[in-house]
Amino acid sequence: MRLIDTHTHLDFPDFDTDRPRLLANAAARGVERMVVLGVYQANFQRVWDLACTDQRLFAALGLHPVYLDQHRPEHLVQLREWLERLRGDTQLCAVGEFGLDYYLEDLDKTRQQDLFEAQLQMACDFELPALLHVRRSHAQVIATLKRYKPVRAGVIHAFAGSYEEA
Repeated sequence: MRLIDTHTHLDFPDFDTDRPRLLANAAARGVERMVVLGVYQANFQRVWDLACTDQRLFAALGLHPVYLDQHRPEHLVQLREWLERLRGDTQLCAVGEFGLDYYLEDLDKTRQQDLFEAQLQMACDFELPALLHVRRSHAQVIATLKRYKPVRAGVIHAFAGSYEEA
């Protein structure tokens, strides 16, 4: 069986000691490719560097809602610059991980929505799939996707909605 893991955080320091073994184990079990997702501006370079070390690894860059307090307006500018610079590079496969998280009540919904829409627009602008984090925010995400109408399909992570919503 040929598999692609569309959601990894292999760049996190937790994997520094056993990353090669983890990659070998995944390959032995049929995982041919893995996407490493950026979640905040400070890890874009680490994600990209990791993706460039192994042809089975692909990068996605984004600003995750769980890290909302770390995100600054200039990070959206920097994300766009990264996407512009890497346009056409086969190791860049998507924009993500970004989305809406209504499970964590302390996260400002308006700020999340603004960040979500800005990144969704970038996915549309660069014709890249969106790798979305969606937690207890299905209706809002669906409504936003209907307004933006991305041309590339993406992946929804943490989905717990209904069959109809899917």
